[in-house]
Amino acid sequence: MIYDPLASSVVITLLIALSLIAVGVFRITMAIQNRDLAVHGWLLFAGIISLLLGIIIVAGWPVSGLWVIGLFVALELLFHGVAYVMLALSARRDRPGLA
Repeated sequence: MIYDPLASSVVITLLIALSLIAVGVFRITMAIQNRDLAVHGWLLFAGIISLLLGIIIVAGWPVSGLWVIGLFVALELLFHGVAYVMLALSARRDRPGLA
């Protein structure tokens, strides 16, 4: 990373893309398994966004390694946070005695 930051960013971008694809598949699977919760739509949405972001990165790779790290990680964290806040609110609503 110190000697060749450009090559490092390209490799890190590919790793992020593969991670986003894996996380997207996991979230979609989790949403399908938890269809009885009111928040399954948010999990499905977050999974689809993660999957699409990973595919977009791979489609533009290696050029995408120059700009994508900051932008897509920020978007991924935003959707991840919203999905889990909605999951927590749904769990709290479904089990009122646990608050």
